[in-house]
Amino acid sequence: MHRIGSFIYSFHMPFFFFLSGLTFFLVEGKYPSLDVLLADKFKSLITPFFITGLFFMIPIKYFFTSFYGDDSLRRVLFRFMTFYHDTQVYTGHLWFLLTLFWTFPIFYIIHKIFLKNDLFTIIFIIFLTYFNLILPGYGSISSNYYLLFFTIGYFYSKYIQKQPVIVPFVSLLLPVLYLISVRFNNTDLLTLTSMLLKSFIIVNICTLLYQEKEKEKKKNPVVVYSFMIYLLHDPLQYIILPSLASLGKLNINIEIYYLLFFFVRIVLTIIVCIALAKIISYITQKVSLNINNIITKRKDSHG
Repeated sequence: MHRIGSFIYSFHMPFFFFLSGLTFFLVEGKYPSLDVLLADKFKSLITPFFITGLFFMIPIKYFFTSFYGDDSLRRVLFRFMTFYHDTQVYTGHLWFLLTLFWTFPIFYIIHKIFLKNDLFTIIFIIFLTYFNLILPGYGSISSNYYLLFFTIGYFYSKYIQKQPVIVPFVSLLLPVLYLISVRFNNTDLLTLTSMLLKSFIIVNICTLLYQEKEKEKKKNPVVVYSFMIYLLHDPLQYIILPSLASLGKLNINIEIYYLLFFFVRIVLTIIVCIALAKIISYITQKVSLNINNIITKRKDSHG
């Protein structure tokens, strides 16, 4: 499990940005202007950031754990509201939403500045990444290294449709670059090519294996509530996992203990997240329906 975890953690966050860039190309037509893009991403990323953080993550971590140490609630809320990013303490796992929010308009603006010239866009973003230039409101949250993976995912999605030969080409190019970086002991190139190679392999495996029909996808609760699972899972573990600490003090077989830990950490957490997501969805639908009914009645009475 340690080896599997090490493998996943060696590239998982760049991989998520790679996927975001890949899917952004497919829906880019929805965003004819920057203000439309910002409005949509604020609604889908920043709104969940505030709601989850203020009403779920912070209450759980502050009142039920010692996660924030001696910090006052006022200090925690202030730093969260101002997007203070100090080793993810205040924004927690939600830092991903912030970084992703800034990534969309930054890429959009850069690509537009170069009149959607793909080569110049790629060169400029590589330049930003290589010299680690801080972008206002973005670099303070996380490294613009993620912007590079977003960009690669975008253009991979674009050219795989125009030029299917890109798959075998990249399949040969990345291992060659990886071996060159090993040969010359270039740490930066080694890290980059290693992450890209793993991302590329996983994307193509998923494409081959995940061929479910739309109806089957909708029935899968993990797929339906995947975003809610992401939002809720981290704070929940601060409530669920401490119960295992008491089991660890008992005279219990170590293999059984680790199996229980794995089950609770992964399976039980996801089950609880899905249950909460269903409750939240039900309440949201009811509230929305009641509001619509009230608005309709008022319109009818005034009519």
